[in-house]
Amino acid sequence: MLCEARSGFLAREKIFLCVLSAVLVIFSFPNYCGESFWVIAWVSLVPLFLVTQNEKPVNAFLYGTLVGLIAYSGILYWLVPTFFAAGEPKIKVKEQGGVGGR
Repeated sequence: MLCEARSGFLAREKIFLCVLSAVLVIFSFPNYCGESFWVIAWVSLVPLFLVTQNEKPVNAFLYGTLVGLIAYSGILYWLVPTFFAAGEPKIKVKEQGGVGGR
C-alpha cells in the first residue's frame, strides 16, 4: 500500500515529494504571481517520478492523483471568485420556505 517504502522513501517523504512536485507545477504556469517561471516545468515532475519508481500501478495512480489535485487546486484558484463575480449574488428564499423569490 502507500505505507510501503519499496523505492527507498518513507511514506512521509513520498507525500512531501508529491506536494513539492505539485508546487513546482503550479509555479511553472505562465504569469503566476506576476512572474514567469516556465523553466521549472522541465523538472517539476521529477519528484513524482522518483516516488512512483518501482511502485505498484495502483499506488503510482494514487500519488499522481494527489499531485494532480494539489496542482489544479493551485492553478485554477481564480475560478471560484470569477463565478461569484459573474453569477447571481444570492438565491432569494421566500419567507414561506420556498426557493425563488417570486
